Amino acid sequence: MAIPLWRLTHERTEAAPVEAAVSETGGKAIHLQLSFTQMPREFKVLYSGKAVWTETAPRQDEARDLKIPFPPEGIDLQFEIGWTGDALAAAKIQVTIPDGRVIERSIWSKGTAEEVVTFQ
Repeated sequence: MAIPLWRLTHERTEAAPVEAAVSETGGKAIHLQLSFTQMPREFKVLYSGKAVWTETAPRQDEARDLKIPFPPEGIDLQFEIGWTGDALAAAKIQVTIPDGRVIERSIWSKGTAEEVVTFQ
């Protein structure tokens, strides 16, 4: 009961997409979906050192379209995840790129994860 109540009484903080990079390269939206084995406290997704998605008290499954360029060589996204508890936890990351292909990766950690993941 505490988690739903907390979500109702606290604002979700979200970072704006990196619009400058999109306008320079004509980038299209990629679809990013995250699924967690354990409920995280918070997470942040960074592209080129800038936060493009931040959530506090996220749900077990989250998804968002991000307007960032996807060049032929791929992209690197940095994930910062704060897990609740000290047990081993995982995040499944699915990226649907502009041509429709789905790329899947995962992150495993205890406590806090800070990892750069490449999607090509």
